[in-house]
Amino acid sequence: MKLYHYTSLTAFQKIWKEKRLKFSESKTTNDAFERYKSLRINAAFISECLKTTNEEKTRDFINNVFDEIDSYEQISLCVDYDDGLKGFASPMMWGQYARKKNTRQKWVDGVCIELDDSKLIWPSGSFYKSRVHYGNNIPMPTLNGVNITSTNAVNTYIEKNQSLLFFFKHKHWEHENEFRLVCKGQDSIDISNAIIGIYVLGKESIAFKKVTKLVENDSLVNFLNIGGFDSIHLEPTNLKLYNHLLGL
Repeated sequence: MKLYHYTSLTAFQKIWKEKRLKFSESKTTNDAFERYKSLRINAAFISECLKTTNEEKTRDFINNVFDEIDSYEQISLCVDYDDGLKGFASPMMWGQYARKKNTRQKWVDGVCIELDDSKLIWPSGSFYKSRVHYGNNIPMPTLNGVNITSTNAVNTYIEKNQSLLFFFKHKHWEHENEFRLVCKGQDSIDISNAIIGIYVLGKESIAFKKVTKLVENDSLVNFLNIGGFDSIHLEPTNLKLYNHLLGL
């Protein structure tokens, strides 16, 4: 499967140098539901817990669940769209995640990195990956029915509820077509062998000039131009093929 990561030109320069993608806190996302995670805890659950443990241990368990969820960080990617649109050709994603002002406060278009997921070096330990699912109503995770005295109860709860805790978003975000990596205790993942394409907007752009100089591999670099007959779309051209056709 192909995965795509949109980023600013400045961030790409660092990514290319290190060949790594960094995890970031879920509290830094632009989705308020993820910045302020909630769990449903009713009185019946508290009452049931108090039958087997004291109030302090019950309160500690609930706090530990919140702390453990917050300890997970994420990397957001996207995949090819179900309607045939390639992941590197989303106008919305280019505008939302690959455009940033430079030091002179001028807008500069960024970069989309194409990855082969089979060549990524996945983290070890507590790690989950999945496409994100979208819905009009987001169910609130609940602690009801959890046996807080069981061995490794907190991690068992997160394992069983990972889909709802990490991979479910409101339908208004579905245009991102997100594929997410979720991990704790690891700063980044190695992408050195997984990069199969680098995309920029336009052959005359600042990004094109800087990326071609930095990457030094025409077969990886692609520039996108607006094309189409019946409808407008972003059309890719591989730089190596382009130079070959021009005899360069």
